[in-house]
Amino acid sequence: MREPGIPTGSGRGAAARPDTHPRSRTRYGRVGPTPHQAVQAKEESMRITGDHTALAIEGRLDVRTAADARARLHQAVDGGLGDLVLDLTRLEFWDATGLGVIMGTHRRAGRIGRRLVLRSVPAQLQRLLVATKLHRILAVDGAEAHGLAL
Repeated sequence: MREPGIPTGSGRGAAARPDTHPRSRTRYGRVGPTPHQAVQAKEESMRITGDHTALAIEGRLDVRTAADARARLHQAVDGGLGDLVLDLTRLEFWDATGLGVIMGTHRRAGRIGRRLVLRSVPAQLQRLLVATKLHRILAVDGAEAHGLAL
């Protein structure tokens, strides 16, 4: 076993690269991110700001960020009263897992007498809501103006 910090290379003229972490190599020999870099990248890909009445999501709401987003959204639902407005102006992408987080938050809010309201939903995400018919279930602020009310 090699010691961390000793230069490695393929022997075919590749530049030597020191390992910065003992687990920086994947099991197939490719160099991957260190655990710290992976956590940092995850934190940078999604950010939620706001309080118990209004939140804003930026970045990506996908399988990698779903657990953190779910915890933050559920905390906001449990800690307030009335409508919880979720501003999606800066949301770049969501996948099925992210949509599941939104639906789970909607159900949780409904169980305690609150309502989740989506605001400033980007056009691409509006089309997804229409295609899945979730625009009929979720409260979308300004839905009539964007042609979502069918």
